[in-house]
Amino acid sequence: MEHSLVTYLETFCPISDSCRDFIRQQGVTTTYKKNTFLLAEADVCTKLYFIHRGVLRGVKYYRDKEISTWFGTDNQLVTAFYSFVQEAPSYEGLQTLADTTVTWLSRAQWDELLRRFVEGNELGRKLAEHYYVWLEQRSMSMQYHTPMERYQHLLTTDPELLQRVPLTYIASYLGLARETLSRLRADRSRL
Repeated sequence: MEHSLVTYLETFCPISDSCRDFIRQQGVTTTYKKNTFLLAEADVCTKLYFIHRGVLRGVKYYRDKEISTWFGTDNQLVTAFYSFVQEAPSYEGLQTLADTTVTWLSRAQWDELLRRFVEGNELGRKLAEHYYVWLEQRSMSMQYHTPMERYQHLLTTDPELLQRVPLTYIASYLGLARETLSRLRADRSRL
């Protein structure tokens, strides 16, 4: 596959040949059908997934509502971060929204990579920083941006997502009712 977990990780720091070999030997590549749950809410997440092709989402069920917490698409690394790091029950489930091909490493394999290779510490820190920055941006957006600003931001940063993910899931991710998102889209098209 053209884009690989190794290639992705090398965007964070240089990776030695021995670490590359470890990832290639330990990583498991699997294709899941659309609507497959890779993790049920309240289970412990034991895998870190690199998406080669497809779409994953975090999903939380709360007060009889289904809430999309995030989306992962081609060439992204995803997991139920809290659960994976803390080895605790997950707040969310992980679901494929299309046929999805991933390479995954288990928590034990990831820990071994961090412990065994010199670059492991830097790699782990930079990935944590990357996730933290994304999470803070998302939190600030939900607190301080209007629904139209949140929608505009999504159009600017990931327009393809709107083609690949049902609008109901996009609306819940933006903290909106489906009808509100439809109205925003109509208002924007009139501009």
